[in-house]
Amino acid sequence: VATPRGLIALIENNYQEALNQYYHLTGKVPLIPRYALGNWWSRYHAYSDEEYLELINQFKKHNIPINVSVIDMDWHYVDIIKEFFDENIPTSNLQYYDGWTGYSWNTHLFKDYKEFLKTLKNDNLKVTLNLHPAQGVRKYEVMFNEFAKSMNIDPTSTNIIEFDISNDKFMKSYFEVLHHPYEKDGVDFWWIDWQQGTSSKVKNLDPLWALNHYHYLDNDKSNTRPMILSRYSGPGSHRYPIGFSGDTHMTWKSLDF
Repeated sequence: VATPRGLIALIENNYQEALNQYYHLTGKVPLIPRYALGNWWSRYHAYSDEEYLELINQFKKHNIPINVSVIDMDWHYVDIIKEFFDENIPTSNLQYYDGWTGYSWNTHLFKDYKEFLKTLKNDNLKVTLNLHPAQGVRKYEVMFNEFAKSMNIDPTSTNIIEFDISNDKFMKSYFEVLHHPYEKDGVDFWWIDWQQGTSSKVKNLDPLWALNHYHYLDNDKSNTRPMILSRYSGPGSHRYPIGFSGDTHMTWKSLDF
C-alpha cells in the first residue's frame, strides 16, 4: 500500500497506478445503472404537474431523449408558514418553519402525485426527488403520526422528531415510513442534497457520509445496481455514485464553458 508521499510520486509518474492504489485504500467504484448514462433533466423551479408533463411532451416532440426526471425541492411544501400557520407565529423555533426539509407532496402543484409519477414511468423515465432531511420530521407532515408511532413516541407529545443519523430506530423509520411508500409510487432513487453541516452525535461521523452509505444500501433492495445522487462527502465517496456538480447557469455560454 502506498504512503501519502508515495502516492504523490505515483501521481507524478504513473497516474493509473496511483488510482489503483487509491482504490485499494478506499474501495472500488461500483457500476452504475445503464439509464444513468443518458440525459437527465433538472431545473430548480416550482413546476406544476401540467407544466412538467408538457415539458416532457416537448422533449418527445423534438426527439430529445430524456432518461432521468429530476424533481427539485418544490415537490414538497416549501412555504411552511403560509401553508400551515398563522402569519403571526412565534419566532422561538425557526427550525420548525424551515422549508428546505419536507416529505409531503405539494398538492397545489401536484394535484395527484401518484398519477403524475405513473405518467412519467409510462414514458420510461427514472424519477428522483430532492431531499434536505436535516430538520427532521415535523407535525404538519402527512406521515408524522405514523413516523412517531414507529419510534414509540406519542404523536401528541411533540411537534418535531429530530433528525438523528446515529439512531437505529430513527433510520429504520426514516426509510420505511418516509421513503419506501414513495418508491412504491414510482420514485426510483433519491437526490440527497445535504448542506446542513458535518456534525452528528457520533464523533467524527459526517451525516452526509452516513446518508450516502445508507441510501445506497437501501436502494439495493431490488437486486439491481443501486443508485443515489448526492454531494461529495470526502474520500471514499466514489463508493456511492453518483455525485452532482452543483448549480449551473442555463446559458449557452455556461454550456460552452
